[in-house]
This record gives sequence, structure tokens and C-alpha cells, in this order.
Amino acid sequence: MVDKFEILLGEDMAHQPVLWDLDVQPHTLIGGSSGSGKTELTKLAAMQCIKKGADVFILDMKGSIDFLADFWRDNCIIVLGKADISRKLSELAEEVERRFPLFIAAKCNTLGAYNQKMSGLGELPLKRYVIFADEVSQLLDKTALCKDEKAVIDAISSSFQTIYRMGRSVGVNCWLASQRPSAEYIAGDIRSNADLKIVGRCDETLSEIILGNRDAAKRIPKKAQGRFLTNDGTLFRAYLFDDKADMFRR
Repeated sequence: MVDKFEILLGEDMAHQPVLWDLDVQPHTLIGGSSGSGKTELTKLAAMQCIKKGADVFILDMKGSIDFLADFWRDNCIIVLGKADISRKLSELAEEVERRFPLFIAAKCNTLGAYNQKMSGLGELPLKRYVIFADEVSQLLDKTALCKDEKAVIDAISSSFQTIYRMGRSVGVNCWLASQRPSAEYIAGDIRSNADLKIVGRCDETLSEIILGNRDAAKRIPKKAQGRFLTNDGTLFRAYLFDDKADMFRR
């Protein structure tokens, strides 16, 4: 029996748990207006991935202001600056391409299944890598950039596309958060390959961009914090992770 890699996000309106299963929904796209709680939900998901033994990479364009607590410094890799982010994503995309033929040869389509099969042959397990990017639109914005700077952004977008397209079965997962994940910044195949889509408090345009409908704008009150709607129509309240106390609460 292969252990599931499930992340607890919160509770729906019937108090049932809402989960992110990385083997079923490898990649996530989350959006919401400022103050909607998307950064807190991102931190909650990242914390649990760390606790479950994954290597977690935080790509942060806000100077790491949301990841100042010792918990993050001690337990994950924080990557700042577009040049360093581009290099790290290129390495992770190369790892995806390295793993892909291995999984095909082993006839496995999840990391758990592959590691279980390989352990029986005396092989060391592969690590799960989970990439979290907060405010990814800011990372991918090419406004007013010179030619060389635009080339760096194109490389970042290309690596994301490789990871989103091929990483889903080989244990390299992505969680991208943004206030405005439009096609202007985020390629269409990245958005289409996001299996789990989550929207917090937002306007009708943002709801349309992520969910393909206006439901989030209609169902989430304008002053709500920590309330989200998924692409399968689940409305839920997120748990809150206190990174200074290293605990989360309902």
C-alpha cells in the first residue's frame, strides 16, 4: 500500500476536511485579492509538505517578508531574485526530464508507487520536490524590462511549463499564488495543467480567470478572509499556520 501525500487545507461548510492530494492533483494555482488569505494558505500547505519530508522551495519576490520566521530558514530553500529563481527552476526542470524515462520504464505514474517498487530492488527513494511561488505574476511580469531581463523571465516561464507538463507524475509539484494570474503573465498551459484551482475573495474577473466562472466573486463575501472556493465547487475555510509557534489551528 502506497502512502498518500495529502495536505490538509481546511474544512468545508459541513466541517469535512479539504485536502490537496499531490498524487492526484500535482499542481495548484491559487488567486485572491490582497488580504484574502492566499499567502497564509500557501504557508500552511508548505509547512505540511516540509513535515511530510518533501524538499520545499520558496520562490519569493517580496524580499522574503512573509517567510522571516526561523521555521522557514531552517526547513526549506528560499530563493530570492529572478536570476537565482531562474537557475533553481532550470535545475528542477532538468530533474523532471531526468526522472520521466525512469518512471516510464518502471511503469509507475506516482512517486509513491515508483519508490515502493524501487525499494524492493534495493534502490534509494527519490525525494519529492514542491515549489511554492507567491505573487508569481510579479515574478513573470516583463513590463519595462530590457532584452536580457526578458530572457530571464522567458527562461523561468519555460521551466514552469516543463514542470507543470511533465512533473505531475514524477514527484515535482508546484503551487503558484497570484493576485492576477492572467494570460499576460502566466502561460495558458500552466493554468490548464493546474489540477487544483483555488480562489479566495476576489472580483468577477479573477474568478473567471482561474475557475472559468464567477462563482468565487458571488459566494465569498467581500470582507471574508481565509475563505476559498475550489474548481470542483467546494467552499471552505482554511486553517491558519502560526510559523512562529510552529503549529496550525482551526
